[in-house]
This record gives sequence, structure tokens and C-alpha cells, in this order.
Amino acid sequence: MGTGSGGRAAGEDGSAALYRQIYDRFVNVHHLDNLVWVWNVNAPGGSAGPVEGYFPGAEYADLVTMDIYGEFKQDYYESMLALARGTDRAGGGGQAAEPRGFGAAAALAYFMDWSEFIKKANTVEQAKAVSSPRGR
Repeated sequence: MGTGSGGRAAGEDGSAALYRQIYDRFVNVHHLDNLVWVWNVNAPGGSAGPVEGYFPGAEYADLVTMDIYGEFKQDYYESMLALARGTDRAGGGGQAAEPRGFGAAAALAYFMDWSEFIKKANTVEQAKAVSSPRGR
């Protein structure tokens, strides 16, 4: 089991196991059936490794999301799409990829940016393209 950034641990007994334990407690012990389960991960980098190593399983997530604080890369979206298997997908973080630039990622449920990051990491044109319907 490897340790990623922020103390997260990859592998079957790592952070994914903790997520599944919380899910089990809320759903099977407390019988909460009106929750939306969101699994979020930062884009790969540093010592964190591939996001697949932290994923609890599609049956435990209604929505899979990735925070991207650097350059958007299509393979980030492709890796999340592979994990999602029918769940919704979302993006967030720093650099806003123009919706037309997402390619297949145009099917995101939503895109969210943090506060001032939209101004710091993007041109005015990029920010307008992301915030406008269908990138117009």
C-alpha cells in the first residue's frame, strides 16, 4: 500500500476502504437513503500516483469528481470516465478547459472552480467559454 499526497493511502486497504466503511455505516447502520455520494480526488501528481488506486468502486459513488489545479489533460477525464461507469462526472480546480476543448468531457454534469482560481489560471476568454452555455 503506497501513501499519496495528503496522507492518503492507495490500494484495497487504503483510503478506498475508509470511504467504503463510511458508506456502509451511513447506509446500512443509519439507513440514510437520501444521500448523494461524491467521490473526489486531485489530479495525479507528486507521490499520489494513478487515481484508480484510491477509488472505492462505482457502486459507492453517485458522482465522481477531480480537482485539477494545473493544466487540464484529456487523460484525466478519460481515467475518471473509466471509473465512473454510468455515474455522473464533474470537474473542478484551477485551469478551466474550454467546453469544446474537453472533447468527450463535454458530458460533465457540472464544472466548478474555486473562488479566485478562475481569474488566476485563465484568460478572460477561457473563463467566459466555461461559464457560458455550450461554451458560447
